[in-house]
Amino acid sequence: MSICYAISTGEYSDYQVCAIFTTREKAEAAKDAYGADAEIEEFRLDPVIPDRSAGRRLYDCSKCLASGKVYAYSANLSDSTFCDSSTPNYASYFEPHAKGKSSRVYVYARDREHAVKIAAEKFAKAEAIQAGIA
Repeated sequence: MSICYAISTGEYSDYQVCAIFTTREKAEAAKDAYGADAEIEEFRLDPVIPDRSAGRRLYDCSKCLASGKVYAYSANLSDSTFCDSSTPNYASYFEPHAKGKSSRVYVYARDREHAVKIAAEKFAKAEAIQAGIA
């Protein structure tokens, strides 16, 4: 997957992409020409769009360490996790338990209840692997 480098300026309604480059070096060489607030952003070229079944949507699911409860929130591909070029594949995205935090996984599901069920199964599998049971 290729990455392009965009020079942007402004914030919110003043935000604009001024130029796009094929290398970071070219973007850095041109950055000063766009003003002091110019920033370089990375974007994926031709990202893989996940194949999903009709009637399913993406959910961001997390498991609270304290209560063990699984929560599901509607998500989309503009989520910063997917836009971050260091995340190679949304389907394999999983944050294991970290001290004082929750685990996180993305799933496609029919509704919130279905998302919680799928995520709970993924969390249980991960916990079994971590415990050496699976």
